[in-house]
Amino acid sequence: MTVFRPTGEQRANLAASLRGEYEGNRLAIPELAEKHGLTKSLVRTLLQEAGAMIRIGAQ
Repeated sequence: MTVFRPTGEQRANLAASLRGEYEGNRLAIPELAEKHGLTKSLVRTLLQEAGAMIRIGAQ
């Protein structure tokens, strides 16, 4: 299994996109992870890097 590890501009763009979906569309971390084929841990990390406020109880 190949692990996706975005870096640099790709990482920043993905983080911004995830934040938009998380805050704008109110998608949960597990939904974002499944939609984009990422781990929940990576989604959470990218959201934090993008400055998103993680919702209470978000997985």
